[in-house]
Amino acid sequence: GIFLKQALKMLGFPAKVIIKQVNLLNGIGIADLLMETEKGSEPLQDLGYGFSMLLPILIQIELGGSPIFIEEPEANLHPNYQSLLADIFVLATEMYPNVKIILETHSEYLIRKLQLLTAQRKIQTDKSIIYYFNSDSNVTVDNPKVVEIEINENGRLTEDFGSGFYDEAVTLQFELSNINREQLN
Repeated sequence: GIFLKQALKMLGFPAKVIIKQVNLLNGIGIADLLMETEKGSEPLQDLGYGFSMLLPILIQIELGGSPIFIEEPEANLHPNYQSLLADIFVLATEMYPNVKIILETHSEYLIRKLQLLTAQRKIQTDKSIIYYFNSDSNVTVDNPKVVEIEINENGRLTEDFGSGFYDEAVTLQFELSNINREQLN
């Protein structure tokens, strides 16, 4: 379909996908997926685990139905592809405005890209809501287990994520700088 073709193009797939066969295993459809390239057909698994896990998600969106639950679509994907996922999900909301997509993610890249796309007016502020789940050790009367976070029109988040999400890389970089400084003295 059109969505699948556009999503594959956004991801830079060099070929088209062919669904060779669908087998039912305990009532669940399992597809043999092939990439049709200039050199012939090759199994999708040859592109890597991340891509082979991503294609069924794209097919699920193409087939429709609502809501669509997607767990960690960023698994085994390079950071730039994690970022492209936001573009793909925005495309899905444009092409299928009545479909609700519920993502469970740990990808800072995907969230940051959603912020950017919101600031660029490529997605409306009411089209994405983030529910952040604090770890049990951080839950207090003033800090609930679930925090609703919106992305406002300039791409800023209405609430902060809990510790260890966005700040983990900065913390590690700071500790590394301290070690390097100590080693120079």
